[in-house]
Amino acid sequence: LNRTATRYIIRFLEMAKQNNIHVDCFTSPMYYKRNLDYYKPARDFLDSLFQANSVKYIDYERTPPLDPRIRDPHFWEDSEHLNGNGAAIFSRQVAEDFGY
Repeated sequence: LNRTATRYIIRFLEMAKQNNIHVDCFTSPMYYKRNLDYYKPARDFLDSLFQANSVKYIDYERTPPLDPRIRDPHFWEDSEHLNGNGAAIFSRQVAEDFGY
């Protein structure tokens, strides 16, 4: 994450807290497991930031969704974006995991 993105996330969390707004966050999965080391510092930072702010956070790259179809290439537009059918499956999983 760059400095600007970090500032926006921190400010967003501060504003939510000031206004008694509950925040849940997640990181979406990727189809191909490439460059995961590149993303590790950002993921570790988000883990610690959200934990420090009592934000429920699920990193679906580290904890893959339970529905095995999420790993089926037919449900992906490209290596980083689900297609409409994949997004519908994943959205149901996110709603279930966060209790919505």
